[in-house]
Amino acid sequence: MSAFRFAYRHLRSIAFLCIFLLASFVRLYQFLPHIEFLDDQGRDVYIIKNIFINHDVTLLGPRTSVGNMFLGPLYYYAMIPALALTYPNPSGPAYAIAGMGILTTALMYILGRRMVGDRASLISMLLYATAPVVVKLSRFSWQPNPAPLFGLLLVYALFRASKTGRLRYWIASFLCGAVLTQFHYVALLAGAPLMIVWIYQMIYKKTARKNLILSLGVGVIFLLALISPLIFFDYRHEGIIRKGFVEFSESMKNGAPSMQNRVRLFTQDIHGVSMRVLVEILGVSNQQRLFNTYLVIAYAVYGSVLVFKKRSHALNILFLFLSTGIVGLTLYRNTMFEHYFAYLFPAVFLSTGVLLASLSRVHKIIAGIISLFVIVFAFMNVRSLSIWNSASPGIPTIETISNEVLPSIPEGAVYNIALLNDNREYMAMKYRYFFDIDAKKAPQSQYDYTNLEYLVVIVENGEQVETAPIHEIRQFFLESKNVQLIHQQAHQWGIRSYIYAK
Repeated sequence: MSAFRFAYRHLRSIAFLCIFLLASFVRLYQFLPHIEFLDDQGRDVYIIKNIFINHDVTLLGPRTSVGNMFLGPLYYYAMIPALALTYPNPSGPAYAIAGMGILTTALMYILGRRMVGDRASLISMLLYATAPVVVKLSRFSWQPNPAPLFGLLLVYALFRASKTGRLRYWIASFLCGAVLTQFHYVALLAGAPLMIVWIYQMIYKKTARKNLILSLGVGVIFLLALISPLIFFDYRHEGIIRKGFVEFSESMKNGAPSMQNRVRLFTQDIHGVSMRVLVEILGVSNQQRLFNTYLVIAYAVYGSVLVFKKRSHALNILFLFLSTGIVGLTLYRNTMFEHYFAYLFPAVFLSTGVLLASLSRVHKIIAGIISLFVIVFAFMNVRSLSIWNSASPGIPTIETISNEVLPSIPEGAVYNIALLNDNREYMAMKYRYFFDIDAKKAPQSQYDYTNLEYLVVIVENGEQVETAPIHEIRQFFLESKNVQLIHQQAHQWGIRSYIYAK
């Protein structure tokens, strides 16, 4: 009886602990074999390794997928300790991302309960812990993947800043907003709710103006410090980044439809964006468009009722993030992926928790139904996770293949690597990282395929090397008519490697 009373009295703490353990399990189970290690990840750890091993300082982060633009280098420098802990194995940054994912899940309750209460934050935490997209982004290293953590910190800091007016919360809000710009440029949308609340406070909270102005100044200084490497690089290279922004802006303008079509497209797109942001990110299938449309309508209607009825400060902040985010994503004319709006994840899950918790207070029977639904939904999400599937070629496979090929390359040889696969990762960055560890057998730069003595080609998709129409291979064959295949080898997963010599 005493054990039952203890459990009942500490029910929320036990629920928190169980969800925390579940979140940790789904993010760390079979971790190393399942780490996604593609060209982007290989490039990142290659650059991070060069920073802390070779002291090769970089001013740039990754190139953006759209336009000739670059993100800031904060992620690379932040991941140096993580890679150092596992070096030469490149899994350190992936473990750091998993740790951030687990921390974010815990903070969904720890910070969320101060905003929306215990029940809503527990629901949010469980849904966040098991959402397939969220879990996937927590299991490998990539520049956008820390965004949910800083998105949550921004939501909470802005909530506290606007409620208390304290300087430290305003500074924290601007710092989190500045950091988010390092992960993806779409995260600039996070500045909209921040500045809307700041302007509102400037107009209506005269006593807080000193703190508001001071915090804005600190935020601007911090933002300039973060982007100063990009500014310096742009200055030294004739405005290449600035030109990329201009070209991207012009392409957006040139592809813009007429005003009439723009209104029609906006109406259509906001429907699709709302489904992706509010419903599908939770784990609901995107094949049920009609059902998902009803869910979005219910979400918008009931959420609006709660905002006007409850007059909740936290709800105002959450729905301000969601509304500005959805409108901004709708105006974005290129293909949209989930990691673009990763900063919005916490606002989505917390607001969903608020809606479900509010419904559960209507009647005990409804509370039971909602509790059962959330648990079953979370269970179904866990079942659908890719962690239960057999692993595809990952870090252990790539390392093994690299170690099998390296002994066949003469020491001091001038050579480079090319890769043929369906992802068009021609520069072979994920293999290049392992080839580059031994300085005596390091390949040439990924941009230098001229005047080579040897060319290593790794084939993952069965393509014929001699007829492959890519520069990395054609350049080598065009420079000499006497290219010889001096080594070939079959590896696991049907991968083959070839070494050509002039």
